[in-house]
This record gives sequence, C-alpha cells and structure tokens, in this order.
Amino acid sequence: MKLLQRITLGVALATSLGAMAPVSASPLISVGDSVNIFFDGRTALRYQTNVFNNPNAQDDVSFIIGPGVVIDVGNNSPVFNMTVRYREDFYFYTKYTDLNIARANVYLDASYVRGPLSTSGGFSFVQTQQNNELNLGLPQLANTLIKRNLYNAYAKGSYAISDKYWMRAGADWYREAFTNNSIYGYAYQDRDIYSFPVDLFYKVTPKWSIGPGFRYRYTNLQQNSANAHRYYADWFANLAITGEVFPKLDVNLNIGYQVRDGSINDDGRFSLVSSFVYDLSEKTDLFFDVTKDFETSGAGSSVDAIDVGIGARYNINSYLFTSAEFDYTRNDYQNLAAQGRVDNIYGIFLSLGWSPPSYTHVSAVLSYGYYKNDSNAPGVSYDNNTVNLQLNFRY
Repeated sequence: MKLLQRITLGVALATSLGAMAPVSASPLISVGDSVNIFFDGRTALRYQTNVFNNPNAQDDVSFIIGPGVVIDVGNNSPVFNMTVRYREDFYFYTKYTDLNIARANVYLDASYVRGPLSTSGGFSFVQTQQNNELNLGLPQLANTLIKRNLYNAYAKGSYAISDKYWMRAGADWYREAFTNNSIYGYAYQDRDIYSFPVDLFYKVTPKWSIGPGFRYRYTNLQQNSANAHRYYADWFANLAITGEVFPKLDVNLNIGYQVRDGSINDDGRFSLVSSFVYDLSEKTDLFFDVTKDFETSGAGSSVDAIDVGIGARYNINSYLFTSAEFDYTRNDYQNLAAQGRVDNIYGIFLSLGWSPPSYTHVSAVLSYGYYKNDSNAPGVSYDNNTVNLQLNFRY
C-alpha cells in the first residue's frame, strides 16, 4: 500500500506487476546444484489520461519492453539464498515520443538462517521517469517528466534470546537523486534517508508478541544552487506488536510518539505504522494499513502524512486472482514555501491476474488505477486514470 516515498500510479503498477513472473519455471542455465539462471522479461501496453499529472490533462498510450535476467543462488536452501535481478525497461510513447527512454532496474536480495538467528539484506538501483506534480508556473515544463535514480540498501534480522524473549533490528539506506533537476531550477533536493529500527519482544503466546520499540531516522537534503543544506532527525519511541493476535488476523504495529528535529523547525506528535492481514477464507485475504508519520517532500518540506489503505485479494482458482484496493493520503506541509499546503490524495486500484503452471513460462495482469490529488495549492490538483496490460515471461 503506502511506500516510504510517494510514487506515481504508473511507476507503482509497473513495480508491483513486475513480480508476477512464474518463479517456478525451469531455468535457462543451471550451474551445479545451487545456481539457476533465468531469462525474465515483460511487455506492457499502458494508457494514461494524464501523463504529466497536470490540471490540463494530456493522454497517451505507451508500450514497454523489459528484457532481463534473474540469478538464483541457494536453490531454496534452508540456510542461505540469494536472488539477483536485472531488467532494462524501454518506454515508447505514441504522442510524446520525446519521452522515449530506457530505464535500468537492479535488485539483490539475500537471506541467512542459522539457529536462533534469521537475517536478510539487499540492494536495489531503479531509474524512474515519473509524472511531475510540481507547479513552477513555467510553460516550457508543462510536458516534462521527473527523472530520478533511486538507491536502497537494507539489512534486518531477528534473534531468539530465549523461549519467551526475542528481538529484531535493522538498518536501511535510501537515496533519491533527481537527474534532470536543472530544468526545474533545482526546485527538488537530492536526499539520503537512514533508518535504524529496533524492537524487543515478549511472547504473549507462541503466535504473537509485544514489547518496546524505537526507530531513529535521519534525512539529509543536499545543497544545490537553489536550496541550502537541510536535515531532519526523527526519534520514534513506540509499543510494538507482531504476529497472529487473533485467529486468522496477522498484525504488525508500532504506535507511540515521534519527535522531529530539523534545520528549519522542530515538531513532535503521535505516530503510527501498522498493517493488518485477515485470512477470511482459503481464497480471500483482506488488508488494512494505517500510517501517521513524518515525511519529506520532493522540494524539501517537512510533511505530516496520514495514510489509510483497504484492500482485498481473491483467488478465483489456482491460475486466476483478482484484487481491489482503496488508498487515502493526507499530506500537510509544515515549512518552506509550501507551508499551509494540504493535499488529499485518493487512489483506487483493480487488477485481474493470470499465473498458469510454470511450464507455460508466461503470466499476465490487467489492471486499472484511478489517482486523484485534491490540493489547496494552485495548479497542483489533478486526476489520472491508468489502464495497464502486462505480460511476464520467464524461462
């Protein structure tokens, strides 16, 4: 549902649908007993009613070709597994051909389990070209997209201290670099975000645990020709709950008080990060997420964000599934030139997926998304409809 950084509908759909390839297909090449190499690609046909997230909507049809490769190491070993993915996405627009571009995607994920210790880690590099929501009043920027390089590295783990006590901890680095920032007058700020959560748990039952939690997060906004160096440091002390609290209901919850110390202003307020999954039946899962947290806008403003997501997934049979989701976000801008701006963002997402037996090497998803930004700032309210048909191949 809600990601750490707000991403546009088209990018969100492409990311989520890219994972639909039939992972159990026979490998193209095997090296020994533990390394399998697959060709892994996608093609997509996409229609958007508002390519530029502009109040004066411009529609277009785009075609995406994404050849790639996947390397699996470990062959489902109970101790160590690693997966490396690379895909190059080529975008071809029908009307706005100057937007045609190639974008790279690299992912590495690994896990290690040994006795009471369970760990995982990874790295990703993703190039995006996304809709522009920033209104600078410059006509020459009306039909441009923001280009960014996104980096992420993470490590997390859990350790069983005893039969009743255990802990989990992690470290996460996220970097966002705007690669065509100069045409926007450097209105956006490159940033690095470092996050360090730790939770100590007591097992109330074998299925769920409760205990104190803490997260430190530091956001470093780099200086450019239009903006000074800025930072935000967040301390979040919370109560953590995880596991199957009630029959069929899995909960991950951190609720408490957070203080934000910044180079511009300080703030403190109630915060909440939560997700709930209810196994309604063998075929149906229900999802509910609520988050109240500090965020940082692309232009460097501190944002008090509230996010609510409700969704369901229904498995029609072993090959077909359908899903539906409604998301609501309220972004309240706290400082800089955007102070006083409030965005109410609504999203509706529907999808129908087909994932047949692995020997076919093909899966498909047809999806529809509606995304609306209702803002009190002039020139940044818009809506966007996206229809996406995607085929995934693996062999």
